[in-house]
Amino acid sequence: MKQFHLMLTILSCSLFPVFTAANSVGSGASGIQLNESVIVIETEYAEGTATLTNKSASPVMLHSSLQVVAEDASEKVIVTPSVARVEPGETQLVRFFLKDEYKNTLKQQTLVRAIFQNIPPKKQNNVGLTIRHNVPLIIHPSTLPKNNKPWQFLNFSQDVHGNIVVKNDGDYVVRLSESLILQPRNGRAELPQSYILPGKTLVATKNTSFNGKASSVTIQPANLYGYISDSYTAELK
Repeated sequence: MKQFHLMLTILSCSLFPVFTAANSVGSGASGIQLNESVIVIETEYAEGTATLTNKSASPVMLHSSLQVVAEDASEKVIVTPSVARVEPGETQLVRFFLKDEYKNTLKQQTLVRAIFQNIPPKKQNNVGLTIRHNVPLIIHPSTLPKNNKPWQFLNFSQDVHGNIVVKNDGDYVVRLSESLILQPRNGRAELPQSYILPGKTLVATKNTSFNGKASSVTIQPANLYGYISDSYTAELK
């Protein structure tokens, strides 16, 4: 009889935080479970942590890595251990260290992606299950006051094509649903991603059925730790 090994992959990608907690815990029910929905590094302490539990009946190799975002490609964080063997039922601590040159220089929040993937052992005639978690890692300067509503620093306008221009004039990473509601007439516009870094601008493409001038926009934001907040409505400038 021929041997075969089939690898299935489940991706837990937490871009908009409304799905973060559910994906991180639920998708790891039969594999590697991530116990945090977001990782925060305070520059004062220069360290953040994540814990992952092996929920399977076999040992797994846990691979931890970092992925920079296109708007900020500098590598500010080191992860350790990058590879670890996790026995069934055991929990692995993964640590994230801010590089020395960024401890006192950052004035704004920034975002990195933390990626965790288990590599199950190969077995004869067995289906292997790979769980991959992709969650936000936010670096917060200790000199920057905490703000529970950073989306209030967003400015909204409408361009000549009717699309919605969203600019982040604050010093905080803002995470939100990609879908925007436009008034009047409950129009819709879609952002290309579910976060906006400080000082950056995104353009939300309006639905083809919406024509004319929008007067206000409603967004669905989330706070630093990934909890959904009340919807927020702002006038277009």
